[in-house]
Amino acid sequence: MIRSICVPIEFLVFATLLVVSNTAAQTVENAGNDSTSVAKNKDWAVQCQKSVQNVLTSCFMFQRILIKNSEESLLRMTVDKPKDLSGPRAVFVIPLGTYVTPGIKIAIDGNEPLDLEVEYCDKQGCYAGTLLDQSLLSRLKLGRQIIVTFQHRSRQVIKLPISLAGFSSGLATLN
Repeated sequence: MIRSICVPIEFLVFATLLVVSNTAAQTVENAGNDSTSVAKNKDWAVQCQKSVQNVLTSCFMFQRILIKNSEESLLRMTVDKPKDLSGPRAVFVIPLGTYVTPGIKIAIDGNEPLDLEVEYCDKQGCYAGTLLDQSLLSRLKLGRQIIVTFQHRSRQVIKLPISLAGFSSGLATLN
């Protein structure tokens, strides 16, 4: 879901320089006559969209980390199951103003990190994603937390935790 964290002073200076905004992924909107619902699964939220005919059109789960007492996003992880892919995928969004050349690293419960390339940036942030094969999916379901590592443009290393509490139950609702 959405968590606020306290961060060191140096990081707050970095965070206040970011140009980020909330995305539609975290905003419950009523587009036309479609309806959107959000359900909480421990630390994860699952958002689903239904059409006018009450047909489920899409669902995804997400978790965001915000600067404490702010709506500025430091990190967002989204998991969905697009129909055009063989399985689920995870997308990580880091703030603008980061050094994207090294990409990001994700480590589940302190294990060997997985390197992800930053694919593109837009006004919402910079995106890195991966398909969740059975091995990675199993580790996420059994894990306690992910540490996401990326760099500020000054090359300062930033490490942020994402809780995996509720990951399995949230994923099950995407089926």
